[in-house]
Amino acid sequence: MFQLHYRNQIFQSKEDFKEVESAHPTFAKAAFSFCEAWLSGENNFIQKTSGSTGTPKSIQIIRHQMLESAKATGAFF
Repeated sequence: MFQLHYRNQIFQSKEDFKEVESAHPTFAKAAFSFCEAWLSGENNFIQKTSGSTGTPKSIQIIRHQMLESAKATGAFF
């Protein structure tokens, strides 16, 4: 089950993520947008690199890559 807990609320359906208040900070709006896209079945996501070794860059990540990365992280821990 997919859930996001934020400000004493539980968000779990793509409809929940559509009702984002304009008062939310930028990071929350970005997270909600990502969650809505994920739950809608999007396959391609544009993300920014951290910029820790230079200027942040936009990169495309495929859903399959994210799932494999999550599995590898889970197996490690």
